[in-house]
Amino acid sequence: MKQRMVFALDAVLVWTMCAVALGSAGSAGCGGNAGPASSAACDMSGDCSADDACDDCGEHGASDAFAETEGDPGDVEMALQMANALNPNALNPNALNPNALRPAVLGEFALAASSLGDPAFAPLSAPGASGMLSRELFRYAVRCALDASQSVTLSWVDGHGDTLRETYRGSVGLAPSWAQGPLVNEDEQRWVSACLAALTNWYGVEVVVSLRGPHAALAQLSPEEATYYTVREGAFWGNLFAPEPRLWACHEPANVAHAEAADRECAIGHPGTGPNGQTIRTPCGPITPAGACAEICTPVSSAGGFLPSCQASTGATPIAQVITTYLD
Repeated sequence: MKQRMVFALDAVLVWTMCAVALGSAGSAGCGGNAGPASSAACDMSGDCSADDACDDCGEHGASDAFAETEGDPGDVEMALQMANALNPNALNPNALNPNALRPAVLGEFALAASSLGDPAFAPLSAPGASGMLSRELFRYAVRCALDASQSVTLSWVDGHGDTLRETYRGSVGLAPSWAQGPLVNEDEQRWVSACLAALTNWYGVEVVVSLRGPHAALAQLSPEEATYYTVREGAFWGNLFAPEPRLWACHEPANVAHAEAADRECAIGHPGTGPNGQTIRTPCGPITPAGACAEICTPVSSAGGFLPSCQASTGATPIAQVITTYLD
């Protein structure tokens, strides 16, 4: 059996290095901005240069300092399980935060440091919260699009005048050719968009999910993963790179309580209370909850356990670039 590369957040390392919660709003840099910062080199695999403790990583914030570790969490041999913590605000398809990076702008360039034009690089190198959101989007785009043999290293000067360097590593491999040129293929745009949506978390916390779909990069499902990840949360699809960027999600009604207990809510929306005491659902950023999967999706593939296609509403055009998510 071929074992796939696994990337997950190393929560212990993050807390040791940064002492702040992953994805918390308004976080200072790794350990804050106290003291003079030197020229820092922070690898997104959790490695720093020999003379830099990661509390010198400028204005990254906790969500910019998580570790990607290769290995086997627990005793389960995984096919493709991903820890998700992408902030919904990082997707920013409609420039709600005008200073943050929009996916459509990123798609105009090759996913390589030497190819990024100023419309993409300026948001990535911006100080403060907008830069953090932009780099978070970039990191997850790299993880979804590129494979484990690919990576992208960015260098920039922060608001303190310090040179920072971060390496973002590929994982899923849904659009590896994006490393050589703009993301113009519509199918690849949809696959990357579905992956970004599937890895978005309302709370910005680590939850490991099993990603499945009719794509070669998602095809290998080990018996162990199928055994341990049995609760189908829902599915995600859309296109963040289109002229009118849209994302949708469907949910499995019988599994909503399980998903909410696991801090996964973007398939159905974040629950709240309306003026008359009724439950209302708030979308995770641009992800529109479209309803129950059984009503708008093709029945689950018996081979891979994924939904082969979904549509935004009854009668809409079915989309085949769908990622189905499972929880343990």
